[in-house]
Amino acid sequence: MTGDAFDEYAKAKGWTQPENITKLIGPGKVVDLDPASTEILDVGAGTGTVGKFLAKRGYGGIVGIDAAPNLLAKLKGVDAYKESRCM
Repeated sequence: MTGDAFDEYAKAKGWTQPENITKLIGPGKVVDLDPASTEILDVGAGTGTVGKFLAKRGYGGIVGIDAAPNLLAKLKGVDAYKESRCM
């Protein structure tokens, strides 16, 4: 499945977990992390959905890894990630 096809499938299924999870991260939140000093490893980064939401919250030190090169191809176009790797 291509990155675009995966994103379309997730949207059609009403997949909201990435946004809901990232709302729990930040100063004073359940996962109390400072965006200015935190680096994040996004395991199973896929097409970069979680990174996009984290970037909106001010996080920039994000490294994405995934086992699917076809999904990582789309992730490389997401500015939120400082690096991406295939595992």
